[in-house]
Amino acid sequence: MSKEKETQVPVEIYNEAVRKSRQMERELEAFKEKETLVGISWFGSGGFGCGLTKVINGKRRISFNGYGEKAVIDKSTWFNLRGCDLAYKGLLVRDDSVLKELGINGITAEDDKERSPNAITDAEAINLLTGSVKKLKEKMETITEYNAATHLLLEADKQNINDVAKTGIIKERRNYLFEKQRIEKMHDRDLAIACDIHGINPDLDRDVIVERLTEINLQGNEY
Repeated sequence: MSKEKETQVPVEIYNEAVRKSRQMERELEAFKEKETLVGISWFGSGGFGCGLTKVINGKRRISFNGYGEKAVIDKSTWFNLRGCDLAYKGLLVRDDSVLKELGINGITAEDDKERSPNAITDAEAINLLTGSVKKLKEKMETITEYNAATHLLLEADKQNINDVAKTGIIKERRNYLFEKQRIEKMHDRDLAIACDIHGINPDLDRDVIVERLTEINLQGNEY
């Protein structure tokens, strides 16, 4: 029985095939490692910093030292940050327009499926301040942290918007949330004393007591 002749592949063709195969593997790995980007703004009164999962624009870490500062981070880092207290309170806000503003090229990450009601970008703040009173009222009813209202008031000053009706709505919500959150932090013993002072049944649900004390304190305080 005759043996089939083995096919001889020229060394040059073999080497070229290996080179292309390795190049494709490198490109696939680079594609898998390519990180989408997220723009963020800082609306806190102090500073904030964190490390990045990926190096972005040559940086392994970002730091904010003042209100309104912006940065671009990788999606993985944002995924870790978006559930934190700072993000929920509207101090750390996703704003992908920052990518263009800072001149950073890259692929923008997909939108978040959920978003804090307190997260308001500068552009959204301007739209609320220049839009209808109805829409502003509707938005104010959804926010749960006074930081979001403070951001709107600071943006109104920045844009020289002096609509007293609108700023009055924002201030009313800010004052209510500020006072409510202050009372929520009270120890049960102090809350009981406050109930005794104002004639509130201490056996009521804590949330009901907080709400009543908030209303009473707002009536007696001027902000």
